[in-house]
Amino acid sequence: MAFSATASPERALSQINVTPLVDVMLVLLIIFMVTTPILSRPIPFELPQASPPDRVTPPPEVDPLQLQIAADGMVWWSGAPLSEAALITLLRTEAARNPQPELRIEAHVDSQYQNFAQLVANARNAGMSRIGMMQP
Repeated sequence: MAFSATASPERALSQINVTPLVDVMLVLLIIFMVTTPILSRPIPFELPQASPPDRVTPPPEVDPLQLQIAADGMVWWSGAPLSEAALITLLRTEAARNPQPELRIEAHVDSQYQNFAQLVANARNAGMSRIGMMQP
């Protein structure tokens, strides 16, 4: 702010300093002058050409493998209880099938989380990649 020595104390003279504004405008002008010729030149590039999709037959539907975990931690498959060794064997044979079936696990409300986590770990170690959980 600039003050005049001859002005009365009640009336102050103020002026806006436009120097920074002019500096910024000149820098912007130079930037636009430099970038405009670059933008007017074409940039050659090649786009990939669209090709019709190959006729892929969808894989046959495979019945999901449904396992139930009882409240006592026992694993059931198709109404029959499974031991841990039989479960691991079953998971390995199902994981080797092509296409691999989805493993659906239904845990009883009162079952321990550790039983569910152990079953998922066994399935992952056997090579199952499609694992889901169902609500009881």
